[in-house]
Amino acid sequence: MTEIDLSVDGEPVALIDTIRLRQSEPHPGGHRYLLNLSGQALSIFNRFGSAASTTQQRPDQAAVFFAIESIAAGMPGEGQVPARFILNTVEQVVREDHRVAVIGVCSVPIQ
Repeated sequence: MTEIDLSVDGEPVALIDTIRLRQSEPHPGGHRYLLNLSGQALSIFNRFGSAASTTQQRPDQAAVFFAIESIAAGMPGEGQVPARFILNTVEQVVREDHRVAVIGVCSVPIQ
């Protein structure tokens, strides 16, 4: 598995093709994302997203989005391409030995 593996509705999407905009009520919503992080991306996530716990308690969405923004900020092309999706919520953070999965709702940009 790569360090950053994002899929929306089961289809691969590059993290730089997204905007991270936390919304309590996703608008328009309607899509689901899964972001798997490992390696250096996991180290960055753990540094900034430490408040993001396990499935036992609701994750701190602000901390998770800050961590994801921190990862994206170091990627070539970040902010230079039109967004295909907007990550809106963090419903679950699942930690395993050498990876973390972030699951939530996302939207397509409204024209």
